[in-house]
Amino acid sequence: MIIELQGYKINLPDVPKDRTQIDNWDKPKKDQYFVRPYQMEDDEFDNLSPAKQDEIRRIETERRVLGYWFYNNGVATYMTGNAYFYFTYWKIGGMSPLFIMNQLEDFYFDYYCDNDPMCLGSIRMKPRQEGCTQRRLSAYCNQAMLNFHQYYGIQSKTGGDAEEKNFDQLVMSFADLPEWMKPEVQSPNFPPHKSLIFGKQRNSNKKAGRYLNSKIDWEATVKNGYDGATLNKILLDEGSKWEGANVYETWNILRPALEKRKGKCYMLSTVGETNEDSVEAWRTLWRQSDYNKRNQNGYTTSGLYRWFI
Repeated sequence: MIIELQGYKINLPDVPKDRTQIDNWDKPKKDQYFVRPYQMEDDEFDNLSPAKQDEIRRIETERRVLGYWFYNNGVATYMTGNAYFYFTYWKIGGMSPLFIMNQLEDFYFDYYCDNDPMCLGSIRMKPRQEGCTQRRLSAYCNQAMLNFHQYYGIQSKTGGDAEEKNFDQLVMSFADLPEWMKPEVQSPNFPPHKSLIFGKQRNSNKKAGRYLNSKIDWEATVKNGYDGATLNKILLDEGSKWEGANVYETWNILRPALEKRKGKCYMLSTVGETNEDSVEAWRTLWRQSDYNKRNQNGYTTSGLYRWFI
């Protein structure tokens, strides 16, 4: 199934031939809308039989990886795995996000970028309080809990923002997830304020083969904060407002390492007050990220694709 959004032809999975595999198939059109499929409290899950618990783990993990289909006002609608995780499990300030179709389309764009070998990630312009940063943080968390040996980094307008507005909020939302879903965290004290590592705790009796050894952390707003790091993904938040560093120079330092690991960058910024040096660096990257203008190797000049929310 191909849909076109902002000039991108996004190839999504085909609609299942068996309509009974699409949630809401047995409801009248007026009652077809997204309702979080999983809403159990931890004690309710704990009281289930081991076989039922295993079935839920399997179904929910498949949805977090492969995605989820439901009827929305008569239309068979696909959620990517990251979108399913966000709308079903993620909490912002203790509250679940509303389902908004435009936000689902934002996940479609991520899906497109993630599956395009000629794309190193995205650069986004967005309005304030739209939720774009939270969606990227939730995708970080979902992917880090599903894959081994991943390293995801965060930088923002300032080091304080990277810690408080990005990393700390990710950790709080992670804490709200169902207990059965959480991998073991390698930290003597929770919550951590620098690195969230899914690995072995000291004095743990679990078998080593079960540890993901994946890591999410943040760095100060300096251009070489992640220089030499073996990153799989990097979130560069509020790129047009950076203080003390230039997001254009930072990206050119990070790019070779991401290319080697086939990694991706999430670069985003709101429209608002900024300084001229930062916004000019952002404008340059935006101009260099036109999908329709590529070099002889098939890349845009920046390696990124641009997206306007």
